[in-house]
Amino acid sequence: RVARAALGEAMAQVEMEEPGLIVLDLPRLEPAGWELLQTLRALPGEQRPPVIVLAPAGDRQKAARAGATGFVGKPYTADDLAAEVTRVHGASPAADGTVLVVGSERASFRILIAEDNDINYAIVSDYLAALGHTVLRAGDGEEAIARAMEERPDLMLMDIQMHKIDGLEVIRRIRTLAARDLAQTPIVALTALTMEGDRERCLAAGADEYLAKPTDLDELRITVNRLAVPQNERRATEGETDAV
Repeated sequence: RVARAALGEAMAQVEMEEPGLIVLDLPRLEPAGWELLQTLRALPGEQRPPVIVLAPAGDRQKAARAGATGFVGKPYTADDLAAEVTRVHGASPAADGTVLVVGSERASFRILIAEDNDINYAIVSDYLAALGHTVLRAGDGEEAIARAMEERPDLMLMDIQMHKIDGLEVIRRIRTLAARDLAQTPIVALTALTMEGDRERCLAAGADEYLAKPTDLDELRITVNRLAVPQNERRATEGETDAV
């Protein structure tokens, strides 16, 4: 069973649920998350559940020092998280207990939507704005590249069937940009064709994820929270990597 809790209510939920595993989403600039991890580490051994931390890749050592049992760097795939859960559960005697997912549902990101259809754009942008995200738009492939370079979004939603330059080529060009923080922007490919092999072609072009149209909004929300990494965090992570 999966239960969810915001950071502020996490310890009360731990006492009530007695989870077999905690998945802790730690934005780099949210000290309360790191304090919670240290509080969990101080619990008596029999009350201390294993904790998997989700955070920018540069925070791996910090998470280990704070007592994390496992770590998945952002952006990550569903397979990355599943593999780490399996690894940690295999080492845990409480493998069959509740999985408690702790994090802020109010994380706000700057999202660039590359979409030439006004109706499709309105549906997705209104939903994301209602969740508290800042939404930017590009109406064709050329504008998508230009706005990505100008705005430095935290995540891009890329329609594959676009005018001037198709979405796959836009993704390829972004991945080859000299600025690494921009070249590594998480990108979700969106397509209405849903033909066999579409997902593989999108991922091969450099997309981080693929969603079919019409877009399942709940799946979109989950995907955004899983992949989006603020630009300042990507720059900080790259600086730490370069310094190693």
